[in-house]
Amino acid sequence: MGTYAPRDWDVSVKPFDLCCDNVCDGTRAYRVIKVENGELKPYPVSYTGANDNNISVSYSPENNGSHSMVTATIINSQVFGFENGLIKFIMPEYEKNIYLKNGRLIQVDTSSFFPVYYVEFSMDAQSELKVVISLDSSQIPVDSNVILIDEGFDVCPSSDFQTFSVIGSNDWICDTYNNNSYMKANAYQGDTASNDWLISPAINLTQTQDEFISFRSWTKYWDALYPSLKLLYSTDYIGSGNPELANWDKLSYNFPGENSSEWVESGNIDISKIEDDKVYFAWHYISTGVVANECSMWYVDDILIKGKKLFTEVETPEYLDFHLYPNPAQTFCFIELDNKMKGNFNMLEVINVSGKALLRENISENTQINTSGFAKGIYIVRISNNYQIICKKLVVK
Repeated sequence: MGTYAPRDWDVSVKPFDLCCDNVCDGTRAYRVIKVENGELKPYPVSYTGANDNNISVSYSPENNGSHSMVTATIINSQVFGFENGLIKFIMPEYEKNIYLKNGRLIQVDTSSFFPVYYVEFSMDAQSELKVVISLDSSQIPVDSNVILIDEGFDVCPSSDFQTFSVIGSNDWICDTYNNNSYMKANAYQGDTASNDWLISPAINLTQTQDEFISFRSWTKYWDALYPSLKLLYSTDYIGSGNPELANWDKLSYNFPGENSSEWVESGNIDISKIEDDKVYFAWHYISTGVVANECSMWYVDDILIKGKKLFTEVETPEYLDFHLYPNPAQTFCFIELDNKMKGNFNMLEVINVSGKALLRENISENTQINTSGFAKGIYIVRISNNYQIICKKLVVK
């Protein structure tokens, strides 16, 4: 089979040309079409790669209905993310309550031998995500600490933290003493009193629980504004520019004594009540002036933010069932519908392992199946209506 000559498929003007170029060249071309505000938004052609190296899913343990806890590891090397990805888990049984991490239950299909749980997830471009499902809360790891930030400024300046000076020529800078690197703020001999910010990257606090922040600080000299260093957080800072344009709330911490020249641990500061997917933390340094007794010097180091993995307990959709007896059967078996199924399900099918329907008829509240003509083996009894299918395994001896 030949391939088309390369061309630019027009996905910017309606009607869209949604063809994928060179579909047979081994790179597995496909196109993502998103719906945004009721409008279709086609994306350029993407490629999973000959060995699915651009996007892949692996399961541990196997996703085959044998395990009550399964982890799906999704690796997305594409240049765009997926807001509504869908993954299916094949589980050994139906449970009224399940536990999920990094996913949202969409549907449970009980029409096969093993229930299939469909879970929706979202992930960023060029990222890795682990989606976990468990039918048993006892299997959820107790030791599930997650480090969100661990910054010792060993590489300084940090590529993740940013500084911003609202006023004053002396901003936060890197400094080192006795092979220990840290961030330093000092207004002494600046052009005016300082108003300087050291700001963390955005932290997602919606996927963890029991979070806390800790750090070390050190100070020397005097200022009437003691302590000159405040710990703040914001959920509406845009990530760049003047932080005073955003709203910031204060957090309390253990700080060193004035002019003490001692490192002091802040303690574990509880931030578990902050629930937002973009939270910024800031160390805000201010001074009265730029001369002795009007400005103090501060160091900050070993910033740590930790939490615990968040598993969400999910109630699965209502489980409808019917009784099939005797099972195993020899010459006949009976079907008895649950009260919620009576009058709502009208079709009965018996299907062999090859997928052939050996029996198809309307069902009443109590129906008898003649199995005397069936070969010994396993069959699927399927009860359905226009939008729902419920199955059970029947053994004929």
